[in-house]
Amino acid sequence: MLPPWVIKAINPCFILQSFSRLGELTVFLNDYFNTFDLYTFDKERFYMFLRDIVREKKIDRSRLAFFKHHKEDKVLTSIHTRLPLLKRREVIMLMDEIRKDPELYTRYAEMWGLEVPKKTKLTKKEQKEALENDADPIEKPKKQKNPAVKKANKQANTIQPVSFGSWKSGFNKGDD
Repeated sequence: MLPPWVIKAINPCFILQSFSRLGELTVFLNDYFNTFDLYTFDKERFYMFLRDIVREKKIDRSRLAFFKHHKEDKVLTSIHTRLPLLKRREVIMLMDEIRKDPELYTRYAEMWGLEVPKKTKLTKKEQKEALENDADPIEKPKKQKNPAVKKANKQANTIQPVSFGSWKSGFNKGDD
């Protein structure tokens, strides 16, 4: 008899997945038990039925499929998608090393999109003070009032027609 915490903790679909490499037994289990009716069965009787099958067919642990399950972690999955060459445990080790230095962690977290940098909003009064205290303000160029400079600028900005002479001037008269 199984303890009640085991019956509550183990999902019947997960148990069926572990029998997925056994050929005819897999087909039988899928035909009869891989439905939504599986959740209406008494779990304890279902597990006892599977136990009897394992004993009768002499199925050892190496013949069962093993599916590794781990908790989904937003940080690990986002870093793992950005660094696909690293294995999951290597990403964990990398994060442990980065977390030792808080400044380094915030820099990498912003780079990987884990944390959004907070923008400080300045009030209009603070913006004016910042502009007044600025040591090197950007100066706009002053408009030139000299008419000769205006004419030179105007000529420099317009396209002047260019004359190349007649189209026959570059050819020899004997080539016609």
